[in-house]
Amino acid sequence: MVGIPIVHYTSKTGLKWQHIYAEFIFRESNHFEGINIHGQNINNLRYADDTALIANDQDKLQEIVTQVKEESSKAGLDMNVKKTKTMIILRDPEGKKVDIKVDNETLQQVEKFIYLGTLILEEIKTDKEIERRKNIAKEKFSSMAKILKSKRLKLATKLKIVKCYIYSIFTYGCEAWTLSKVLEAEN
Repeated sequence: MVGIPIVHYTSKTGLKWQHIYAEFIFRESNHFEGINIHGQNINNLRYADDTALIANDQDKLQEIVTQVKEESSKAGLDMNVKKTKTMIILRDPEGKKVDIKVDNETLQQVEKFIYLGTLILEEIKTDKEIERRKNIAKEKFSSMAKILKSKRLKLATKLKIVKCYIYSIFTYGCEAWTLSKVLEAEN
């Protein structure tokens, strides 16, 4: 089982200091066991003010969350419990629950969430994220139809626009996609 609470902070000290404190906070909690990826212990993923805490079981995850909460409070950062969610990522997550608490309040467990623009699902499949990306790219393409049909632009310019705006939207996060033979044939 892998639990991933996404932790959101509200700062009493200002955004600039938040990132400096966050670096210190996670250095202090780095010794907690997370998941092992190629011999490396990973218990958190961070980008700007979004943090994912990761562990192999509920007790280890609770330890990490508690430590991060305590260290955050010392630094003047508050964990936003209303925005913090948990998720179990398994091949068959149906009916599984994780009970993580912050200040005696149980964090809400979700089946999906968007982290850094990518849809994360509890059953690990990427087919819904690929479909979502396809739809976002189609919407962008439709919104640019007037420009792309313009007789004033050369074909080479139109292709550059498509590569820049449409392909980049579709392929965002594709490095993490796991493609089955069916998905490969379809896309």
